[in-house]
Amino acid sequence: MIKEYYYQVLPANLLHNTILTYKFNKILEKGRVVKITIKNKEYLGIVLKKIVFIPQKYELKNITQIYPIILDSKNLKFIQNLAYLTFNSFNIILNSTLKNLENILTTKFTKELENELNIENSKLKVNKKQENLNYQNKINFWFENNILFRIIYLIRSIIDDYKSKNQLSNNDKKNIVLFIFPEQKYLNKIYEDLFKNNDFLKYLKNNQDLELLIFSGKYTKESKENFKKVFLLKQNFSNSLQKTFFIIFGTKNSLFLPYGINNTNLINLTLIDEANSMYIQEYNSLYFDARDVILLLSQIYQIPLNFIGYYPSVRLLSLFKKQEMYNFDTTPLPQIVKKLNLNFSQKNFLMDNSSLFSDKIEQILLSEEEFL
Repeated sequence: MIKEYYYQVLPANLLHNTILTYKFNKILEKGRVVKITIKNKEYLGIVLKKIVFIPQKYELKNITQIYPIILDSKNLKFIQNLAYLTFNSFNIILNSTLKNLENILTTKFTKELENELNIENSKLKVNKKQENLNYQNKINFWFENNILFRIIYLIRSIIDDYKSKNQLSNNDKKNIVLFIFPEQKYLNKIYEDLFKNNDFLKYLKNNQDLELLIFSGKYTKESKENFKKVFLLKQNFSNSLQKTFFIIFGTKNSLFLPYGINNTNLINLTLIDEANSMYIQEYNSLYFDARDVILLLSQIYQIPLNFIGYYPSVRLLSLFKKQEMYNFDTTPLPQIVKKLNLNFSQKNFLMDNSSLFSDKIEQILLSEEEFL
């Protein structure tokens, strides 16, 4: 007789905070990506926990397929806290996280992936240990006219600094530096200009373990191939030209990529043109402000966050004293030109120390309690 185990599964769909119970004939880890059926329609989902079966009026459905992918504790905390922060459901946020996988996990590719990661021998493990030991959750602001120059500076300084601090560790990981842009056309323009810059091309030539990739909001062939390369395919370190650093240029959808799976390691975040209103998504089923999401990511992964722009948003103006904000302005100006005289308010004491988060969200962020 085949033994059955019972699991609570969070479906990746548009339901409102719905957790369903399914059965399967093997023990599954928390965070394991699976395929389930709801009213004869297939969905991806994640296992939350194994439970003791309670007799039901109806026969429970089976988990139809398991995948060699596990969302770790940081992924789950991101889904949980973002739901509280934005009043979206767990299901909708998980759907945004797993949407990149839907068209990639074909039967053929899944079998290749299982063979590569050897799921039966449990070689794919959840890493619960803090990886970014040499980094602090620091927030930097850069306000200037030459955005391209600042991006090149950050890429070089982040990669060089990380290599110097982690010479003997994380050499088996795919280290990710994420740059978020408000619009695709803005992203494309910066991307094109980078490859016209001789200094940057020389840097790429001298650092062949580095690759620059684009993730657009549209699920193009290029985005799918880039997703496979970074998040699904195993590193081959017998190849001396193997990439160990990925600079990802993406729009706000890239904030929902499953960072942490399959030896990926998110090490730095940058948001371009922080004051741009395109960062607010008020359509489709998921409502959020990308500036909130990227701040949440930096808190959960405890990694540095950079804001780059021509000027700060109204929101940022309320967080710092006037002189402090002027100190962030790195634009060189002729002596005859006066700095723009903006009226900065003092810090808003009605809000907590994180400023963009309410007291309740701050408590959840700092808490070890798990709701998922």
